[in-house]
Amino acid sequence: MWQQMGKWIIASVISWAVSWVVGLTVGVVITALAAAMFNFYEDSSMFLTVFGTVFGIIAGTIVGLAQWFLLRRKTSGMGRWLLVSSVGIFVGIASCAIVTGAGMPGSALGIVVFGVVYGIVTGKALFWFLQQSN
Repeated sequence: MWQQMGKWIIASVISWAVSWVVGLTVGVVITALAAAMFNFYEDSSMFLTVFGTVFGIIAGTIVGLAQWFLLRRKTSGMGRWLLVSSVGIFVGIASCAIVTGAGMPGSALGIVVFGVVYGIVTGKALFWFLQQSN
């Protein structure tokens, strides 16, 4: 069990680091292109919504893929984990934006809100997946 938990932690940390770099880079580029095409540079809420959506999809897919690689042998139906991870990140970012007014969890409060919401979404889903396999 400890070996599996160690693998989970390592996969999660590495994938989060990669997802932040890739998600931020691609998110900024896609959001800037969309803002230029649809002329919403002045609308910060639209800018943050597009960015949060793009970032959530990218980061959720990267983190979810790394975690799925470890989970797929433990329980069935884990193909949906990528979607769960992406939704968890998107809802976490949206919750952070609602509570703090910022699109990304840059403050201590934002980090806590994001972490709690992401943890609830993915934790409940993981609990459900594991119950289904027993």
